[in-house]
Amino acid sequence: MAKIGKGVQIPLSWIPQSHGKYPENAISVGDGVFVVRSRFLNEMLPGKLVPKEGKCYCSHGGEEIELTEYEVLCDTSLYELGKGYEWVKSSGGEYPKRAIIAGIGSDGKPLYVAKGYVENNVCVGKLHEGHVCAYMPWGGRENPISDYEVL
Repeated sequence: MAKIGKGVQIPLSWIPQSHGKYPENAISVGDGVFVVRSRFLNEMLPGKLVPKEGKCYCSHGGEEIELTEYEVLCDTSLYELGKGYEWVKSSGGEYPKRAIIAGIGSDGKPLYVAKGYVENNVCVGKLHEGHVCAYMPWGGRENPISDYEVL
């Protein structure tokens, strides 16, 4: 959120997409991976889009979930104000003030957007408030990592 005069600009928007499609202002984490969220079992889960595979991946209950419908996080800030977001290094369940909430867990606690690496592969997953790690979808399972970045 950027303050402009007495107002504020909300620089991020979730845009519905499917089957590997994404808007040109989608937030990339590199290696052809983008930030998304998708609904699964009445939860909205943060995850990663891999367009060349035509689907997104989220983690839930120890598993990597593949989905074809999702919302892509896009930077809709005014060009003159620069990038409307930043990744903040975190660990051990910590997250920065004003972190982006992408969903709510079944326990009613926020799910934040987290970025990290699993076996040297960049991933986007979730930081579940109250947990001591972030969870990344990769290799068919939910991978806990203790060092990550939060949006």
